[in-house]
Amino acid sequence: MNISLYEDSDFKIFSEYINKFFKPNYILGYKEYINWQYENSLYILKIENRVAGHFGFRDIPYKIGHNVENVRVLMNLFVVPGLRTMGAGAFLAKKVFDTPTPILVSGYTPISQKLFSYLSKSWKEAGNFCRFIKILNPGNNFLKKYNIPHVVPEYSRGKKYLKIKKQKNVIMLERAWLEAKERYTVTVERNQDYLKWRFLENPSIDYSVFTCFKDDSPCGFIIGRIESDQGFTMARIIDFITVEEAEIPLIENFVRWAYESDCDAVDFLFSGKFYEKSLKESGFFDVTDTDFVNFPVLFSPISNKKTFINIAHNLDFPLDQCYFNKADGDQDRPNPH
Repeated sequence: MNISLYEDSDFKIFSEYINKFFKPNYILGYKEYINWQYENSLYILKIENRVAGHFGFRDIPYKIGHNVENVRVLMNLFVVPGLRTMGAGAFLAKKVFDTPTPILVSGYTPISQKLFSYLSKSWKEAGNFCRFIKILNPGNNFLKKYNIPHVVPEYSRGKKYLKIKKQKNVIMLERAWLEAKERYTVTVERNQDYLKWRFLENPSIDYSVFTCFKDDSPCGFIIGRIESDQGFTMARIIDFITVEEAEIPLIENFVRWAYESDCDAVDFLFSGKFYEKSLKESGFFDVTDTDFVNFPVLFSPISNKKTFINIAHNLDFPLDQCYFNKADGDQDRPNPH
């Protein structure tokens, strides 16, 4: 067995491996997606001239306290079944964990967690994202098996001098980030390179972007998308950065767009003590202690394989001081499993 960084010349044998061990049309079988997602940060395990495993990651700048430093975000680990008991997964993971930067993963499995905690003495399982949902169409057939909490929202509480524009302007997004970033102790640094890569130049997903302005100066944004399957349509808030006074205007504008787009519900998964009051005032409910604690988190297609997103890392901060969401990691992609 040997490990090397994926190169374009490996695509033929890598795609053969993906087609053999994953379902048809799996996203990693597309060269454009591989080049976008990993950009020279995908290790592949080879036996002779065959790929037998892979582990993808990406080093992304994060705001950590008052500093900015790279965090290695783990994105995808797989080893062919016959090699798992031989330590091939540990062989791959050791290579990825050999970095001086902090490491973060979301949506991991118990087996992966055991391996990662072995490789990093400071590794900790931080917990799950909190989740808020707003029901737009309670009569949808997919929702009938869930008891929907009774929620009385308060509408139109946003400041009238705040304006919302639906646009994809990376300069405005970065300016909004710079205006709001001091609210967040630990979170990804939303500079132009990150915003372009993650959202605006994504080859697989077309995101909708809403920016809030005060006196023509950007002060916040919401980035979301829509997923549909089995007659159910979910609008998802994927990223949300804002000064406090723009929270409700942005949330209500996103909900209005979702309603006009015939969505049945809206959801938002995130960590930290952010937005809860504004979400509740806008008609969302916390899924904790409701039927929706087991509501799917994967909608393209719908899957009950996992109904939560968990976080682990070796950052020296508790989860309630960190702001992570579905943009951190690889959950927000089409055809995920």
